[in-house]
Amino acid sequence: MHRLAFALFFFLFALIANAGLAASTLSLEDVLRSSFAHFPEIQESQAKREASEASVQAALGAFDPALNNSSTMRTTGFYDGSQTSTKVVQPFQDYNAKVSAGYRVSQGRFPIYDDFNYTNSGGEFNLELFLSLLRDRDIDDDRLALWNSRLNVTKAKQQELLTKISAQHAAMKAYYEWLAAGQIMNIQAELLSIAEQRQKGLVERSKQGDVAAITATENSQYIFRRQGQLNDAKRLLANASANLAIYYRGDDGGMIMPDQSSGLHMPQPEHSSPLYATKEVSSTYESRPEFSIIEAEIEQQKNELSSGENKLLPRVDLVVKTSKDNGDASNTRRGTENIVGVNISIPLQNNTAKGSISKAKANLRALEFERQMLRNKITQQLQYIENDIGAAARYIDISGNEVAVADKVLEAERKIFGNGGSDYFVLNMREEQLTNAKIKNVSAQLDYYKILANYYAATVKLDRLYIQ
Repeated sequence: MHRLAFALFFFLFALIANAGLAASTLSLEDVLRSSFAHFPEIQESQAKREASEASVQAALGAFDPALNNSSTMRTTGFYDGSQTSTKVVQPFQDYNAKVSAGYRVSQGRFPIYDDFNYTNSGGEFNLELFLSLLRDRDIDDDRLALWNSRLNVTKAKQQELLTKISAQHAAMKAYYEWLAAGQIMNIQAELLSIAEQRQKGLVERSKQGDVAAITATENSQYIFRRQGQLNDAKRLLANASANLAIYYRGDDGGMIMPDQSSGLHMPQPEHSSPLYATKEVSSTYESRPEFSIIEAEIEQQKNELSSGENKLLPRVDLVVKTSKDNGDASNTRRGTENIVGVNISIPLQNNTAKGSISKAKANLRALEFERQMLRNKITQQLQYIENDIGAAARYIDISGNEVAVADKVLEAERKIFGNGGSDYFVLNMREEQLTNAKIKNVSAQLDYYKILANYYAATVKLDRLYIQ
């Protein structure tokens, strides 16, 4: 019986311990994986990218084959001729080419001016090839739309990546702000607990006449002040938890309010030496999504420029036709007929094309300046990060030393107080100095991790941001 009770107690203890551990061990990885999978802005960017990919398919429709059919019939008058023509047309991207293969057949009589409609009894099989030799040879409106739609997919993919980096960057900062708020709340709670424990002793001693009643009253002032500080710290933790819930989500995508238990602690900084972010400038240029977006926009404007220049060219189109009638009829339609034709059109004025060229050239200059400015901003950003991360790491050490000194001073003050050489005012002041030093140290660690998050985002460290 005793063994059974012991086993049951051990099982319940383990269950409670594991539940408490699960509630208080929310990791950065948990948050970032959740954000990456379920954050609405990331899902929105994915949907926009899919829409861009669908636009490419729509643009490819310009080169789909088509089946064309036409039929005519004379219902009144002297002539009773009718004819039916069916043709399959296949456009190609190169040379603005079109190839068609068709069949037509006629019955009845046609006037001499419609003699073309006549076919032999077995109908006519025909094949036609169309090529552009100057204007529309290398680019036309359909190819422009297709190429630019593909570049829009490139931009959408990079915008999706940019959104993921921004979201994961914000999620990382929200996580560390939540940890820091929890630890600051713990520090304030510890400070209040000291005053509350002291109050119990002072009340008992005042009843016995060891201390004046005003001493307990004075200590209650510290309690109220520390209660206010703890209340403010709880508010900040609640806000930090609500902010983190934006990124920490369940499998259904719903926000999850993280546990606000008292066991939150900032981790020790993971970099023992300063980061030299400026050494990564060249690789950062290549990896930043903003650069890829600008490059795609430059390519689009180059396409627009080519399209405008194309429209200034004269149109020279080559048409090659071959046809053969089958069956019984006139000897004039026997054998294979081959026809070669050239269509020429010369634009005399083309303000639309000239305006398109000027616009594209101006946009290209603007994009070049934008790219140059982006390079300057990235260089400046990485320099700031390098300066800030070094300063933050040093301030962690400085504030840590301040905590250690404040702790020694408080211990010494407690000994002096125990020997009757100090008073409660000084003792409380020493306690609050230690508390302030601890809060500064937590804030220094928070600054460090926020700058580190900036570094991961600025240099596109996808593995650190848990971006797949």
